[in-house]
Amino acid sequence: MTLGVKRQLVEAGIDPDAIPMDWLEASVAATFKWMSETSEGGLHGANILELEWFRGDDGNQYKIHDHQQQAIRSVKSEDVYFLRGAVIEGRTVPFSQVSSSRKENESCDCCGINSHCTKDIRDPSLDRMERLCNNCMIKHEHPKVRDEGDQSRCENCTVLTCPNNPARERRA
Repeated sequence: MTLGVKRQLVEAGIDPDAIPMDWLEASVAATFKWMSETSEGGLHGANILELEWFRGDDGNQYKIHDHQQQAIRSVKSEDVYFLRGAVIEGRTVPFSQVSSSRKENESCDCCGINSHCTKDIRDPSLDRMERLCNNCMIKHEHPKVRDEGDQSRCENCTVLTCPNNPARERRA
């Protein structure tokens, strides 16, 4: 983290030889401690990261599970803050600026699954267009069709209800 801060200072025009590393390390450590251990610092950090924050609901009971001490203790709702934000393309973005909608699922002509990862491709062995899911493209007999698939797409997919998602096997 200190090297990242130093890089930012240098990019801002500060002479790198004028930045004492021990002071930089101490400043970064103190800032991190302030932001992670005080409500003022935590809320300041949330604002810097453009996170929305809201206080715990007085109608709810909150408990914190301390796994190190193996203890559970009650916390007042006024001492609970929830944060919500987004990181898009490596940058923080206010959650209120993000919108999403469900992708339309389409049926795979090979296995029949309804999925968001289908793609219309020409099957050279049949000489016709087919809509195939990523999994069927990966396992297809023809190399040109296999090239259209991407194993990492299934491995990184967040749709855990899909029977082709490898993460389903790890959860079972």
